Amino acid sequence: MTNPPLKNHDTGNVSYPGDFRIQLENKLDELTQNALAKNTRDLYRMAFDSFRAFCAAGGITREDEPHRVLALYVAHMSALGMKPNTISSYLAGVKHHLLEMGVVIDSNHTVLKAAIQGHVRTSNLEEGITKKDALTFDELQEIVAIIDDSTISGERDRTLMLVGFAGGFRRSEVSALRVGDLTFSDEGVVIRKRDSKGDRKKEGRIVAISRVADGNHRMMCPVAALESWLRVYAEVRNVRALTDEDPVFPRMFRGGSLSSKSITGESVLNILRKHALAAGVITEETEHRLGAHSLRAGLITAGYRKGADLRSLARQVDHKRLDTTNGYIRDQDVFENNPTSLIFGKNQ
Repeated sequence: MTNPPLKNHDTGNVSYPGDFRIQLENKLDELTQNALAKNTRDLYRMAFDSFRAFCAAGGITREDEPHRVLALYVAHMSALGMKPNTISSYLAGVKHHLLEMGVVIDSNHTVLKAAIQGHVRTSNLEEGITKKDALTFDELQEIVAIIDDSTISGERDRTLMLVGFAGGFRRSEVSALRVGDLTFSDEGVVIRKRDSKGDRKKEGRIVAISRVADGNHRMMCPVAALESWLRVYAEVRNVRALTDEDPVFPRMFRGGSLSSKSITGESVLNILRKHALAAGVITEETEHRLGAHSLRAGLITAGYRKGADLRSLARQVDHKRLDTTNGYIRDQDVFENNPTSLIFGKNQ
């Protein structure tokens, strides 16, 4: 930038020679855009498009009281079966855009707050029916054992299962992984997560996965699996080295050739269920019990059972609140450290 601002010490005002003010406005727009991660900006834009479509369908105008309109929008999303976290994200997006239009929304407004709390309460009552199970470590071992890693797809899928579990990744984070995000060492691998859900400042999040030292469990080492897969991946692509922007888990065409694009989040779920079915961990009747979050919940549950504290588990899965991490510890742990076993004795 040329022509720095000149300060008038008598008035305390700043004057801008030439087109400096225009440049400054452009810079402000750039900073404002970068205040949110790209994924967040995209979500907010999608949320506001949804809100405008809702208003158009309902004949809602600018004259309607905004808090009641948002409460009606919550009711609309609730009727569509949207989860509380999704509704919260959509509301944040709508409020963000309304604020840019000069409309300030009070989140504690009686009607709006009641609508949100009512939906959360209703969802919690239904949670016991819809909540997906955590994949246990024993189940992970069974799945990994039956995957044929002599095939390209098998090598990729086996690595995906191990890394997805060990990293406690969301399926979108698995899909977003790039080769340049991986840093290997004798101790293990450090993975940088891009545009993570909790990374609104775009600082990047770091996840460390340790090497398995026990030779008896080498087949379960996520780091060794990742190194092996990247070698196979480069050979299939017929290159000496993969580029930093190559996806860690690429899509696969029929015949075994690899795409330059990453697998989708939906593919992560399909891969998990496919191999869980083959291993007998689930059946066609019970496949609904496993969701994409089952790997993530599995790490938290398994780590908790092995004595990992909530704080270290929260750091691994990028939770800001310990109660969020605690909520992932599934119901099969109700007998772990149960006080009645200490009082009455544990049945062996």
